[in-house]
Amino acid sequence: MNKLELVEVGHTKKPKGIDGSLKIHIDDEYVDDVSNARAIFIDLDGSRVPFLINKFTVESQLLIKLDEVDSPQEAEQCTAKAVFLDVNEVTTVSDVNAHVHPFVGYAVIDHEDKERGHITSVEEYPNQMMAFITNGATDFMLPIHEDIIIKLDENNDTIKLEIPEGIEGL
Repeated sequence: MNKLELVEVGHTKKPKGIDGSLKIHIDDEYVDDVSNARAIFIDLDGSRVPFLINKFTVESQLLIKLDEVDSPQEAEQCTAKAVFLDVNEVTTVSDVNAHVHPFVGYAVIDHEDKERGHITSVEEYPNQMMAFITNGATDFMLPIHEDIIIKLDENNDTIKLEIPEGIEGL
């Protein structure tokens, strides 16, 4: 199964009106891409949840109406969340590449020199950077902080980390 590659294009704001519409901020270079997209993905509790776009309005402010979000209370669940598009919906490929963190693709080595997997993406969360790591059987997240980096080998694309015990459930 191919993993969906997503590009962060903006964030949701407050609900507007009684139909479940949301105010939304989209980075300027992605407004046309969102207006032509069938769906967006919203980060809800660490999961990228797809929503079909019912209506996208570009006027004095950007508004979006999502399918199955039909009240201000439902829209409130999507407030102040990161918004993503499928990379195939983004027209400017160079903009996509600008968002790739330098550690993506690096092998993760633990303090006992055991390879734990490869970094598939790095995302900024409040107060920390999180690396998404896969080893073929298990996916897990790991905070990336200078205190847990033992060694960074840019020539061999490896990063040696002090991985807290049990973090990836192996």
